[in-house]
Amino acid sequence: MSGLSFFLIVICTRSNHHISYAKKFFKKSKYIFIEKPLSNNLNEAIKFYKFYKLSKNKPQIKIGYNLRFLKSLIKFKYLVNKKVLGKIFYINCYVGKSIEFWRNGDLNIAATKKNGGGALFELSHEIDYLKWIFGDLKLKYSYINLIKKFNFNVDQSVFALFLCKKKRLNNLPINLTMDIISVDPKRFCEVICEKGNISIDMVSNQIILTERTKKKKIIFSKKDLEESYVEQFKYFLKSSKQNSISDIRNSAEIIKLIDQIKKK
Repeated sequence: MSGLSFFLIVICTRSNHHISYAKKFFKKSKYIFIEKPLSNNLNEAIKFYKFYKLSKNKPQIKIGYNLRFLKSLIKFKYLVNKKVLGKIFYINCYVGKSIEFWRNGDLNIAATKKNGGGALFELSHEIDYLKWIFGDLKLKYSYINLIKKFNFNVDQSVFALFLCKKKRLNNLPINLTMDIISVDPKRFCEVICEKGNISIDMVSNQIILTERTKKKKIIFSKKDLEESYVEQFKYFLKSSKQNSISDIRNSAEIIKLIDQIKKK
């Protein structure tokens, strides 16, 4: 690409501005990193995906879902896919942390709908890593709790039931709970299997394999989360343009699922 002004552009603005900034620097940078989500608007995300696919001399683009680069989550994915405890029956996934503790108490983003606030967009990491581990998801049921803890017009606690589309997983059910009201931060995923359970706790950063008569813990460094951001950029700067197409499509699919949850 000739006439470039920048090597890398990092976009960490409010999500309703992500795509407009990406287009502004589209022909001016070799790499563009967009903090998740791609957008808070489904139509805008789909249009950008189509625009990117048809564009020539385009930059490489990465959407910032850094949990994929957690060593603990990578190991968890491996154990689940290997079915180390036998046949999988269902999955429970939960993430919750009060927005009072976010960003030094700055609620301008998390508590504002037009800026992409609310549990679904702020915590879309969960939908991304569930797709990464279990493949494409089909929404079966969802409920957004109308009882609100904070006087903000955003989704504060959300419940969804997904089914896995992969044939080998045979409509495996996934229960997902997300909230931005819990004073006791939790982030975990538990896979209920034939011989026991495989669970990951991303707050204490450990994996627990539980069988009838024994329990095994695999403990990871507390620095794992910080290092995941570095690993994400390392991967990005080595990736191909084809990976960028896949990344944008995946991010648009996440926004589509969020849109379905809100409408269901």
